[in-house]
Amino acid sequence: MLETTSIGSSRVVHLARLSLPALLLCPGLTACTDAPRDQPAFDRIAPARLADTQKLWNYSQVIATQPGARTIYVAGTVGDDQHGNIVHPTDFAAQVDQSFANIGSSLAAAGANGSDVVQLRLYVKDFDADAHWPIINKAMKARFGERGPTATMIGVEALAYPDILFEADAVAVVKP
Repeated sequence: MLETTSIGSSRVVHLARLSLPALLLCPGLTACTDAPRDQPAFDRIAPARLADTQKLWNYSQVIATQPGARTIYVAGTVGDDQHGNIVHPTDFAAQVDQSFANIGSSLAAAGANGSDVVQLRLYVKDFDADAHWPIINKAMKARFGERGPTATMIGVEALAYPDILFEADAVAVVKP
């Protein structure tokens, strides 16, 4: 049996207390954890010497996956419709919303949802922090919750087509 200790919102698993037979019976520890099934497949970690990124900007500084978690990767996703047409070519907020909705559809197809997302990479054409960040932050809270995933925002000169103003890719983690 695994012994766990909670530290803040994180759970520490003590592997040293497992016997050799337990390790052999639980390769990769995928089916032998005592974690409740309603717990996420990851822990959010707030390093003590860094800014509180959850409070300031709604993203996590560090996320660590639990043993046996399934990882889902969503490719760069833009604000297009089911026919590949960019929605609202001049409306940044509409493209962010559509991009995140499309990520939601991809996650659902893989058995996940926005609360399972652990990482986002955000690409913004002609990035302007004052104009773009409030729009993105609002959309992130709506799609990924009040405790956001890890995130990196990258300002770019251009994306694949001139009408694309925003693109995001995502990584999600779920229990198998």
